Amino acid sequence: MKALVLVVLPVLWVVGEDGHHGNCGLPDLLSVHCRCEGTLLSCANLTSTDLFSQMRTSTVTSLHILDSNIKCLDLHDLKGLHNLRELKISKSSLRHFCKQDYKVRHKKEIISLGKLESLDLSNNKLTHIDQRLQLTDLRFLNLSSNSITRLPKKLPQHLEVLDLSFNRLSDEIDEKIFNQLSGTIEYINLEGNLWTCSPKLSWLYPWSLTLSTSARLSLGDTRCRIQNTERSSPMLVVMETYHRKVLPKCPDVCSCDIYHFGSSTISHAVYTLLVNCSGQGLEEFPQLPQFATILDLSNNKLSDASYDALDVVEFNYPDITGLVLSNNQFTILDNKLLKMKLHRFLKVDGNQLTEVPYDISLMIQKYDTEITLGGNPWACSCNSEINNINLLHKLSDLSSVSCSEASQPDSIVGYKINDIDPLILCPPSDEGARRELVLQIVCVTLAVLIVVVLSKLMYDYWQYKNKGKLPWIVYKMP
Repeated sequence: MKALVLVVLPVLWVVGEDGHHGNCGLPDLLSVHCRCEGTLLSCANLTSTDLFSQMRTSTVTSLHILDSNIKCLDLHDLKGLHNLRELKISKSSLRHFCKQDYKVRHKKEIISLGKLESLDLSNNKLTHIDQRLQLTDLRFLNLSSNSITRLPKKLPQHLEVLDLSFNRLSDEIDEKIFNQLSGTIEYINLEGNLWTCSPKLSWLYPWSLTLSTSARLSLGDTRCRIQNTERSSPMLVVMETYHRKVLPKCPDVCSCDIYHFGSSTISHAVYTLLVNCSGQGLEEFPQLPQFATILDLSNNKLSDASYDALDVVEFNYPDITGLVLSNNQFTILDNKLLKMKLHRFLKVDGNQLTEVPYDISLMIQKYDTEITLGGNPWACSCNSEINNINLLHKLSDLSSVSCSEASQPDSIVGYKINDIDPLILCPPSDEGARRELVLQIVCVTLAVLIVVVLSKLMYDYWQYKNKGKLPWIVYKMP
């Protein structure tokens, strides 16, 4: 009899009078995919959340949906779970929150589950979070391993744990969204996103100072990628460097980007900067932050007078290894350029330059420097440095270098430098031709004499070896 009771009671517990299964109140169609364990309802292999709209229960406080294929999530389907505190939908190919239902049934409604405290939507295919999502009591939000590129303007106000790792967030993210989190957040994970070490994210450092110790420590593993490389660095350290050392010294009209960073602590930070001041209408050379090595001053109004105010040391120019002066108004290359390293590149195309100073030409030839000189009115002549073969080999825009009206002879005006015959550019003079002829005659004479002497030596050697006869000069010697 006792055995019979043990068998019958579970059956009565599983099937209720209303055709729903167990204390969870599962509809028959859901019972195939779901299992109720106390207050936890676990489901798998679902294609939508529609069937949950038939449930009316206060028993379920946790709902886990795994390994399903739910394209969109309609939170209104879950309103019958009156005491739902935890919702986890993971590895279910979730792409977005349903919109069609909003247009038809909930046009003016917000999406809300007022009692929900934990929401885990990790390992799905979400690209964004619906702006109308309001989860006022939410404490835990896990959106990791999705494809999220943007966040809603407002996040739940009382979040304590936020996991945004391994998404596609970038430096375009709005700092106002994070400012909402400062008061309550205890843990935040931003790893594995498309973070670049951009000054646009410098606000992260002062914002991190408003967080609790535990939240700030959780940010320590987040790294950003140095631009134009595959190298990465600790993001908070880089942003502290921007905030404290770089941006305060960066010219207002320029952008200053770290493109090399070699330390994990601010006190031992070793970095170099790319300063971009292109197209800002500058008439003077700007003062740069320390450790600037690449400087772009193209498309400005710099002229020869701009050199006067430039103090190479005081303005932090000695370490400049790459300089872009394209499309300005220079007519000369000043010797102040010799005080810079410039072993990466020097671009001065699109100015009014007519000649290259000899010392600057030697400096350029010394290093494997990329040079652009095109679009200038070069005065080509036999002795001009612009037609130095070693210099021309360094040019990356050789086909754009042509001779202006100031060139000699007149026949080369308008021609590209690499199309000009060297004999036309530097024709030999009559006196030079006569000297060359004399030298040629002397060379031929010496060559004939050498051949005669060698022939005589070979003949005397043959005579001695075959006849034992010494050369006649031996008999004339005393």
